[in-house]
Amino acid sequence: MNADNTIRFMMAQSGIPAAQASVRLGRSNSFISSTINRGTTPRVDTFAKICDVFGYDLQVVDRATGDVIDVD
Repeated sequence: MNADNTIRFMMAQSGIPAAQASVRLGRSNSFISSTINRGTTPRVDTFAKICDVFGYDLQVVDRATGDVIDVD
């Protein structure tokens, strides 16, 4: 799943509208919508914050060992 589809999924699951999430991020109320509509990929730190706003954690998982690193 790419970044914009992941954001759409988290938004749908959480029930938090794009404008509200954008404001919670400290961005303009069109930030999330613009990101989705342009199909741009946010930086990892920004994506982690977007995940947090929707109630998700961004993690990196080692496939071999299952070790997990939380991305803040």
